[in-house]
Amino acid sequence: EKEITIILITHDMEEVLLADRVFVMDQGKVVMSGKPKEVFAHVEELKGYGLEVPFAAELAYELKKEGIRLSDAVTKGRTGGRVMSISLEKVSYIYEDNSDIKKPALIDVDLEIGEGEFIGIIGHTGSGKSTLIQHLNGLMEPTKGRVYFEGKNIHAEDYDIKSLRGKVGLCFQYPEHQLFETTILEDVCFGPMNFGASKEEAEEAAKEALKDVGISEELFGKSPFELSGGQKRRVAIAGILAMKPEYFILDEPTAGLDPEGRVQLLELLKCLNQEQGITIILVSHSMEDIASYVDR
Repeated sequence: EKEITIILITHDMEEVLLADRVFVMDQGKVVMSGKPKEVFAHVEELKGYGLEVPFAAELAYELKKEGIRLSDAVTKGRTGGRVMSISLEKVSYIYEDNSDIKKPALIDVDLEIGEGEFIGIIGHTGSGKSTLIQHLNGLMEPTKGRVYFEGKNIHAEDYDIKSLRGKVGLCFQYPEHQLFETTILEDVCFGPMNFGASKEEAEEAAKEALKDVGISEELFGKSPFELSGGQKRRVAIAGILAMKPEYFILDEPTAGLDPEGRVQLLELLKCLNQEQGITIILVSHSMEDIASYVDR
């Protein structure tokens, strides 16, 4: 094919990322030039010329200012010396409809998640995020490939999949839609009792989980439907925490919350990760939340 040289004039810095070489102009002069990664290393200088900087470049700049070497941060994110307990090996998943049309949702995914990590999963609508997380606790089985937990194939015939779901909790979007018991305490007791806890054990776990998410004791006897939207979300999350998961997957947990409720929930997840050592897997479309909270 004939190659054509493209010269793109733009002030959209995301478009500039596609270029091989960049020339920055100001008041009739070329003031900077180089590959995009070279140019975007000069964040303050670019801002001085009245230009925005891509989010990733600004994040990298701020990390460097704090003394964090990016190569170290990436290496730590990949392994960090932690035990890798959830792993996907060449996992593909294909949806098939009645017209025999096959729609691949996952294609050859290799992934490892270690104990105590705070993981972000990000992508546009339809990118495969929700399909991916449902493979992590066996709700979906790969069309091809394997999923391992602590080194064991979770779809092997003799594998205890119910035990896995007690260790790997999954919170869908708008989990408060799944509240159904008469009182908050009864609702949060449901999970532990379903996994074999006695009523007394379940109540103890439920009270502890409700306190962890900031629900005061005087609310325990109330109906879930008397609560605010943010409180309902917390109760639903407590219902999973009461099962004492080692891994907690949340699909867009801040959807529909006001800014204050959003920050409170993210801070709760950070606390669960740092103080209780629960591995958090956060699905989000917010680059800001991902950049602020996750390890990788």
